[in-house]
Amino acid sequence: MKVPREYELCEPVVRALRFLGGKGSIHDISEIVVNQMCLPPELVKRPHGNTNQTELEYRLAWARTVLRTCGFVDNPGRGIWQLTEKGYKNTPIDSNDIRRDYLNQRSLPLSESSVYYEYEEDSIEDEMWNRMVEEQFLAGYSEGDARYDEV
Repeated sequence: MKVPREYELCEPVVRALRFLGGKGSIHDISEIVVNQMCLPPELVKRPHGNTNQTELEYRLAWARTVLRTCGFVDNPGRGIWQLTEKGYKNTPIDSNDIRRDYLNQRSLPLSESSVYYEYEEDSIEDEMWNRMVEEQFLAGYSEGDARYDEV
């Protein structure tokens, strides 16, 4: 089984926040997503490169970032996320639609084929895309900034 992509995790994150009453910690959101998606322990514990973070934690962080950029959630405090009015109203969230919206919000180049492309687990194109988005995202942050630590 593959670790779900960040866009595939957006809907489960919104559902988890609804389950939590609209606001929750990163840990609580992650726990609910894992349970709702019935993700096996070996997938949940898969490391992300040479970091202390798991691949799932990394992708959930990106899902929250995507949702914030698209106006579905806010980050009112360190490690706390809450639904916005848009987040309460708009479901289900289509992964292709939110990817398109995110790329438009970030003013990143968008080709129709990239929106609907199904990535393989270790696709070079996917790694390049993630690296490009991460570089552009982190360009607006600096180490020591609390928002930088969330990524």
